[in-house]
Amino acid sequence: MDKPYVSSSSVEKDMGYSYQEFIQQFKVFASDLEYEINDSSIVIPGKKNCLKIKLKQQADRIIASLKIPHLIVTFTFENYSKEQQSLFLKQFELSFHKGGG
Repeated sequence: MDKPYVSSSSVEKDMGYSYQEFIQQFKVFASDLEYEINDSSIVIPGKKNCLKIKLKQQADRIIASLKIPHLIVTFTFENYSKEQQSLFLKQFELSFHKGGG
């Protein structure tokens, strides 16, 4: 039986990356994928589906003397099953996780 596909759904993440840091890490993460990077978006086309990633740089967060970059990342999944979305996001989060103890 075919998996049910969702025509379109979005997930938004608030990340502690600058635009340049995100793009650099994304290239490592997506080294085996076809993708296109534009000014503020990334498109990962598929045969039957498409993933659009929108990047919106925010003002740095300031905590005492520490400046943390702030990026809003919106993933729009078109024709992905819930399982495919979950798998992609899990792999993404593992790749983009910043260390800590």
